Amino acid sequence: MDYWTQLGDTTLSRLVGEVARANLDVRSAEARVSAARSAKIRSALDLTPGAIVSGGYARQRLSTATFPGATGVFPDQNVWDAGVTASWDLDVFGQIRQTVQAQGALVSVAQEQLRDVQVSLTAELARTYFELRGAQEQLAVARRNADNQR
Repeated sequence: MDYWTQLGDTTLSRLVGEVARANLDVRSAEARVSAARSAKIRSALDLTPGAIVSGGYARQRLSTATFPGATGVFPDQNVWDAGVTASWDLDVFGQIRQTVQAQGALVSVAQEQLRDVQVSLTAELARTYFELRGAQEQLAVARRNADNQR
């Protein structure tokens, strides 16, 4: 449970939610977490086999100019080709696994930076909100004092 919900102030809770959704620093930090996770997944995929599949088709028409002195009509030719290339890089020296571990550490760093942004933002919002509420209370006291002096 977040500390501001324990205060029972619905306005503060609403403001914290709005700031968390709309703040560009939070969005940027969330994007960095997502990018770090993607980089880790890409690194982990280096441990798996890879394959490239290719294919093609061509229709060829040869002219008599291609073969001087030849007579007759050359029929059109259909040429199909297909290819498969498979590879699997063995992680003999553990470089790929170390890269995956390093990427995992970068994910953790990005998550902590996101948390840092969220905590800093929430703390600043709460501090400003409490200052506002304090100023409103002081104004109410001053107005009551002014009413009492009349």
